[in-house]
Amino acid sequence: MKLSFKNHAAAAALVLACSHALAEPNAYRIDDTHSFANWTIRHVASKT
Repeated sequence: MKLSFKNHAAAAALVLACSHALAEPNAYRIDDTHSFANWTIRHVASKT
C-alpha cells in the first residue's frame, strides 16, 4: 500500500496535535531584581 502526501501530512498533523495536548503547562515567576527598565542617554558636546 503506497501512502500519499495527504496521508503523510494528516499523520504528521495528528502527531503534532497529540504531542501539544500532552505537554504540561509551565509557571513562570518574574524576577524583580532583573526585570526593570534602566537606560540613560549621554549627550556629548551637542547644542540644540
